[in-house]
Amino acid sequence: MIDFAEEGLCEIAVSKDIIREFMRVAKIQFGWGPEKSTAAEGILRQLCTVVNPAVRVRVVKQDPDDDRIIECALEAKSGYIITGDKHLLDLNEYKAIKILTLAQFIKFMV
Repeated sequence: MIDFAEEGLCEIAVSKDIIREFMRVAKIQFGWGPEKSTAAEGILRQLCTVVNPAVRVRVVKQDPDDDRIIECALEAKSGYIITGDKHLLDLNEYKAIKILTLAQFIKFMV
């Protein structure tokens, strides 16, 4: 995805909630300290469009935190959500936003 974004083939949108969740998970799962976390956040903010969703949704009953991804996509007027998250993938689509794995998206782009 990052390669596609750097080549101008797609735009990656994130929200402050998504960045916060990414940082939390990176700390827990990868043991990132403050220095690495700060560097990663800077890279995310540089490569991605940061949006501030105006609308809250309740779509993913199994994991309400996943609703933040949908809110971000709605605010960014995204055509796709690229994810490995089963709860989101089970939706297939939400309000004309297709929800795909990275492999499906790459296949579509190539």
